[in-house]
Amino acid sequence: MKKDLKRYAKIALREAAFFGGAICAKSGFAIVATTGYVYKVPRHMNGMDYAALTLGRYEKAEIKILRDHFCKAANIIEVGANIGIVTRVAIMEKLEKEGRYLAVEPNPYALDALYGNIRMCKGATKSKGYFVVNAALCGPEDNGKTGTLNVRPNLSSGLASHTRSGALGPETPVQVTMRSLSSLLDRSGMESASLIIDAEGAEIDMLADTKGLKRIDQMAIELHETSLTGREETPNDVLQNLQKQGFKVAGREANTYYLYRPERFSRLTA
Repeated sequence: MKKDLKRYAKIALREAAFFGGAICAKSGFAIVATTGYVYKVPRHMNGMDYAALTLGRYEKAEIKILRDHFCKAANIIEVGANIGIVTRVAIMEKLEKEGRYLAVEPNPYALDALYGNIRMCKGATKSKGYFVVNAALCGPEDNGKTGTLNVRPNLSSGLASHTRSGALGPETPVQVTMRSLSSLLDRSGMESASLIIDAEGAEIDMLADTKGLKRIDQMAIELHETSLTGREETPNDVLQNLQKQGFKVAGREANTYYLYRPERFSRLTA
């Protein structure tokens, strides 16, 4: 495994040099995953996530859903963007030219790499349409409040760290502003948008934001069992709620689902 990682890292450095030497000392170095893109990663990224990314397993289900089902969109909001792995695929492959992209991430330790990966997208340095917000998703009643979130500085998500806590070190509490879906849409000037969401259970709070959800055309949503989220609502409960609000389930890959509003799409790529 170590040999493979060194080999991938060397390839990544050559690739980064080819693309203009886009290596940020603050964010760390770039590596290549099987998505076909070069990524920036933080120096403090844990070995498990680093290996998963290098071998193309990191966010594999979300990326497959995007490529197989997600239609191109003028506006995209990604909640739980982490360091920008899915972000790169979405911007490069699913965002229309001159489109707007809002990446929302509560973990402050992920932001440098997230910014870096967005800047590595073609045309990103010239575009005014890409935004990053350090915030956590909430329901309408908590919008604008400050909450405490336990994060791992080495970047594995809360759920991943719950299942591999011994390998990833202690959690760190951080103060983060909470934003509802409606607020994110309003603040980014998006009348409607497509949504990518991996919010580790916070998507359940989003269900109460019916006005915000009415402005969503399609979504890729990762859902987790109650044993991981600590919430009462099951993935099936979330899907049923979204279907009652007008969405149709049209694709699934592992625990990531694709939903869309039929009245807004005359033809689907799915």
